[in-house]
Amino acid sequence: MSKKVLIPIEYTFITQRTIEYALSLAQQDDYEIYLFRVANPKVVGRSVRRDTLSNALERAMDSMDRLLMRAIVEVSKEGELDLAQVGAIHKRFSVGDLVTEILKMAGNISSDMILMGVPSREDPDYEKGQYNFTGSAIGELVDKAPCSVYVRKTFDETFILL
Repeated sequence: MSKKVLIPIEYTFITQRTIEYALSLAQQDDYEIYLFRVANPKVVGRSVRRDTLSNALERAMDSMDRLLMRAIVEVSKEGELDLAQVGAIHKRFSVGDLVTEILKMAGNISSDMILMGVPSREDPDYEKGQYNFTGSAIGELVDKAPCSVYVRKTFDETFILL
């Protein structure tokens, strides 16, 4: 039975690096990869209309496709990727509280691990403030997760088990 790795998605450089790591991991062992984007309901709109949610879903899926393709290209450049060895790659989208939705998804898929990339001060995305994985969100996720949570900063080549 394959193991399941959940990767909460933010559209940052470190998220791409996290996907690259997961691809390498998946071809060494039997892993399924779940890319998961959580949209803030304030961004989507308090009274979510069907067309607004549909547009948000479409944008999220397109962005996840681009991140995944860039990660595949980067890992392939290193000559280390055999996609035939990689298990299934799934994409999921939800609207709600970041931590709550990640915890629900981890439970729903019986995740064996959560891999997260968090921008460090050296990351261009850090200055832009284009991330939601704050210290308090990560702390709550670690406390409540049904599996191990690994966090990686941008220019650190290792994950830290929390």
